[in-house]
Amino acid sequence: MPIVQGDTYEQAQRRLSEAAVPDARLTVAAMHKDVTLPADHDDWRVCEATPASGTRLTSTTVVVLKLAGEIGDCDTSYHGYLHQKNDPAYTPPKPTYSPKPKPVYTPQPVRTYTPAPTKTTSRPAGSSMITCPDGKSGYACTSNGHPVVDGQFCPKADRGRTLKATNGTMVTCSYDPSVTPYRWQ
Repeated sequence: MPIVQGDTYEQAQRRLSEAAVPDARLTVAAMHKDVTLPADHDDWRVCEATPASGTRLTSTTVVVLKLAGEIGDCDTSYHGYLHQKNDPAYTPPKPTYSPKPKPVYTPQPVRTYTPAPTKTTSRPAGSSMITCPDGKSGYACTSNGHPVVDGQFCPKADRGRTLKATNGTMVTCSYDPSVTPYRWQ
């Protein structure tokens, strides 16, 4: 058996032909389990040859050549795999950093909603004449602190309320289709 390790497949095939080994007794395979041997592998390198070089060949000897795409791949093997991640026995190394601890859930007491006290208090219709925050005294105030004026727009919070207006009449915050928004009337 001639020395064919390191040769391209084409060179090894020529040497074996000179040693009287016909192509019918020549078998080729990929060196690694995770590599597929292409149909055109003439430039691939011989990593291993069986039988060993120097062995006397007979008329029935089958020669097996294991090939790799690069000569450097011949020396690389992870349990028969070219890429370590493809080796089923491979366990990735543990990270060298310390992951942040996961937050621990601590149940919080259930909070109930308590509305904040409002500045205005509910007053009966035509109730007390007070001084509104805007400085006008003697009239009922709207929910936002202004004196009630007959015919003016009224805030949402006052809808349905009846109060004494600045002209001395009792007015209600209501909707009139002829006058689009809510008004004191």
